Amino acid sequence: MLSQKGALKSLIFFEFQLLVKVHSPGLWHLLPGLRFLRPSRCGGKGTRPCGKLQRSQLLDAVSELATFGNHNCIVYMHTYVMFFKDNLCTKDHGVDATKPAKAGVKVLHKSATMRHALKAQEAGVDIIEIVGYEGSIAGGQPGDEVGAWVLLAKATSTLRVPVVAAGASGTGRQLAAALAMGAQGVTMATRFLCTVEAPIDMKIKECMARPEVDERQTTIVLGTLSNATRVFKNGVAEEIRQIERQGDVDFSQVMPLASGGRTKKMWQETGDTQDAMWSCSQSLGVISDIPTCKELLRRMVAEAEERLNHGAKCIINSKL
Repeated sequence: MLSQKGALKSLIFFEFQLLVKVHSPGLWHLLPGLRFLRPSRCGGKGTRPCGKLQRSQLLDAVSELATFGNHNCIVYMHTYVMFFKDNLCTKDHGVDATKPAKAGVKVLHKSATMRHALKAQEAGVDIIEIVGYEGSIAGGQPGDEVGAWVLLAKATSTLRVPVVAAGASGTGRQLAAALAMGAQGVTMATRFLCTVEAPIDMKIKECMARPEVDERQTTIVLGTLSNATRVFKNGVAEEIRQIERQGDVDFSQVMPLASGGRTKKMWQETGDTQDAMWSCSQSLGVISDIPTCKELLRRMVAEAEERLNHGAKCIINSKL
């Protein structure tokens, strides 16, 4: 039985990204790219963004995290993040888990395909996060359009290391389903953007919580560049898709539209959801309010407990 009190003690919550079943309140999350993150108010120790770190700085950051003691740190790695090359990854972009391990850091590798997950396991990572095509990270190559429902079932029955489910999660029902399938927890990103503590413009949160903004309000861009990403469906995203439809596209053609600087300005200055390419998952369909992180997580755990208890009642002794 998953009691709410017990679940809150065993699940480590991060303000934006990670919800993973581990047992250390001192966990840190090393995450590339999201430079607006700040220390979590949800029970996690905080975040250490590293999107612009140089190679030497990245290893310094790993060492910094390790000062919190063994098993208290996680390095969060993504299959397509190439600035880890020559530091935490091998030359062929595979994961080399030995370097952060020497600093007392656990490695969580995010994989959008089973082939990447198996390669990461072979390299010795500690946890693998499986993300489905419904998530904001929508796979990298044509043919990778596989949802979490299939990937998670396959990963939890195939992989030997703990698995975290990712891709459009935002409710206790989904957490219960992930746990029932064998995952150790779920990752949430988009859902945490729409919370009181999220340091982004309120107009973005209000947009995400509107009833008409549902699971149909996302689209896939950059697939022709082997970097498929699910983003909010707006004029900028459609313009990128139009360019891609022309064929033989170079990134320089879409760079002004996909610029990180343009997106950062939206997050922190204008709040104009129509004027930038910004990643979000189909979890838009389960977002209807702007709670505090504490409120969101408590009700998720309560709903997960209720669903798991309900499922347990479906098991009866056979009379045969």
